[in-house]
Amino acid sequence: MAIKKTRVQTCPECGAFFDTEIYAVVNGTLDHEICKEVMRGRIFDFTCPICNHRFRSSYSMAYRDMEKEYVILLDIKDTEEGMSEEGFIKHQIEETLELFPTYR
Repeated sequence: MAIKKTRVQTCPECGAFFDTEIYAVVNGTLDHEICKEVMRGRIFDFTCPICNHRFRSSYSMAYRDMEKEYVILLDIKDTEEGMSEEGFIKHQIEETLELFPTYR
């Protein structure tokens, strides 16, 4: 099951700030429709509610595949506030290994 979180996005066209939901974790085995959006890069597409400008803005996330037993961590240096980059990566790896000890 996909896990979402709220993120403040900035429109590159008009500079407006707005809240949007992003995917923190996508499970490729269970979330077939979201998986297609991941593969096409569409989960990184946003539309400004003020000026309707469409833009792409990537963010850190995890993609898990239960059938093939692997995890891909996309880290673009936007870790949670108060957590170092190394701490974020270590936390993601530990959490994954705890839940899925056979994953790569």
